[in-house]
Amino acid sequence: MTLLRNIVTGRRNNGYFSGKTKKIAIVSIILIILVSYGLFFYLQNTTENDIKNSLFEQQRRRQIESTEALSQNIGSNLDSIMVRLQMLANSPVLQQGQQSGNDTRKLLEEAYHQITDITLVDRIFILDKDNIVKINIVPKGEKTFIGANISYLDWVREATTEEKKPLFSNGYVGLDGKHRIAISYPIINRQTGEYMGLVGVVIPTEIFFAHYGNVHSINSQFLVVYDRKATLVAVGASKDLVGKNFFEEYTQNFINHNPTLNSLTRSLLTGKSGYAVYNYGRGERLTTESPIFVNGLPIYFVQVVTPTKEIYSQIDNTLFAQRIETFTLLAGTTAAIVALIIFLIKWSNTLQSEVKRRTRELDESNKQLSEANEQLKVHDKMQREFINIASHEMRTPTQAVLGFSDLLNQHPEKSEELCGTIHRNALRLKRLIDDVLDVTRIESQTFNLKKQKFDLDEVITTVIDGYRNQIQNNNNNNQKNLRFLYNTSGKNITVEADKERITQVISNLIDNAVKFTEEGTISVSVSAEEKEEEKGKAGDVMVTVKDTGSGISPDIYPRLFSKFASKSHKGTGLGLFISKSIVEAHGGKIWADNNSDGKGATFTFIINVNNKI
Repeated sequence: MTLLRNIVTGRRNNGYFSGKTKKIAIVSIILIILVSYGLFFYLQNTTENDIKNSLFEQQRRRQIESTEALSQNIGSNLDSIMVRLQMLANSPVLQQGQQSGNDTRKLLEEAYHQITDITLVDRIFILDKDNIVKINIVPKGEKTFIGANISYLDWVREATTEEKKPLFSNGYVGLDGKHRIAISYPIINRQTGEYMGLVGVVIPTEIFFAHYGNVHSINSQFLVVYDRKATLVAVGASKDLVGKNFFEEYTQNFINHNPTLNSLTRSLLTGKSGYAVYNYGRGERLTTESPIFVNGLPIYFVQVVTPTKEIYSQIDNTLFAQRIETFTLLAGTTAAIVALIIFLIKWSNTLQSEVKRRTRELDESNKQLSEANEQLKVHDKMQREFINIASHEMRTPTQAVLGFSDLLNQHPEKSEELCGTIHRNALRLKRLIDDVLDVTRIESQTFNLKKQKFDLDEVITTVIDGYRNQIQNNNNNNQKNLRFLYNTSGKNITVEADKERITQVISNLIDNAVKFTEEGTISVSVSAEEKEEEKGKAGDVMVTVKDTGSGISPDIYPRLFSKFASKSHKGTGLGLFISKSIVEAHGGKIWADNNSDGKGATFTFIINVNNKI
């Protein structure tokens, strides 16, 4: 305060404000501003790192859960295949020794179709006790190898040892050069105990594991799958690694002998789950792992590998926008402080000139001394009042800048008025997570429907009322003139479907229309069509959402229902992708077109459900 007072009044202990004091004052103010900026950037960096670490920890936990769910899903499917092979081996036809013929072929074809409904397999076959292929059901165009002796295959020798037990094989290269795994079950006569051969399926590893995740690209999250001998049977990092042992020189050179990954993989091969973060020269990775168990035994081992840049990229844009906004506020406040200081210096110079002029006048006449002294007192009082006001005005924005971060932590109840933008960004983040999580469920095949009967008209009415109330209750909303219309076919439509997911689809489409329609109309219509052969029980239900907004951008249209297909700051680009997955899970389809009059777009979906009109 003494320094500031000297700046304003222009006084020193031994005289008027000097040029040296002015320079010291200016340098001091500059140092204060620089320290403020340094503190701001330090706190900003600390906060952003905390946010990144927190989000990374959330992603790690989600990926661990997703990996365990994935391994359980694969194990369940493999177990289902083994059960069907057991049923074949114990069937009356094979128990009677009929390892070929029409009855046997028909039985295998039926089992083949049942298994391919569970997951992708290459072929199903029967070997006699001499390991000769007796019958082989394969896709059209594939070789059958009927009559071939395949005793040379390691897994055949393992399956036909004295124990003759069910087997999940290690990876091997088939007669056609493709990498495969085999699942087999021995045919043992239940009455005599005689070994008569085995029944099995062959699975191409790349096609099979691609059903559960990415095994083709290293640039996004991918799977790595090992057999019991640590042989890579599927890997997204490089096709050249398939069939290689993880611990051999070729693979170790690829990962630069990374000790963290080696330790993690050794732990996995002992049947333990885990995770690690490492970098073997191709970017930092987060890897989670889990054994694939069947009947309590680990038969294969899976790792889910995610480039950490994918995790951080989800928040970088949000943090950048927040950083720019806060920096703009700080820069504006600094500019105001600098302008005020310049004004104070100029005002001080003016006052200083006035004091000097008055002093000269006092020297000219003793008679005017009293009046001059009074005038000086008045001016001095004015100066003190001005200093108080100016100091208060300077202190308020300075304390606001320095205490901004502390206020947010100390007074969370005032977060809306202190940082409304952070609140809105938090809501948008919540919706992404929710959408990812849904995308994760979709891509990991854990997205299940819970069907029930419900009134579709009631669902649509509830969703529309919710958006109508939301717009009306928002005082700052510029969409007050937006109207909602709902047209039905005039009949009550009761459907049997997943109520929550169908509601999610309708909400996504209406929300999409609201985002791109400032004013005008959003109309929703629904209709149901009966099947001729069974009136009132099954048919197509069609729901249409039409708006008068800005329409669909031409460069977005080809990938409208893909992930992240958004050109707007208003969405993640996940809503339409999730809606498409929900509709297709109900056996339906969804599409969109711009309106023929050039105003807005129309989104339509059809689902085939049990419904009663």
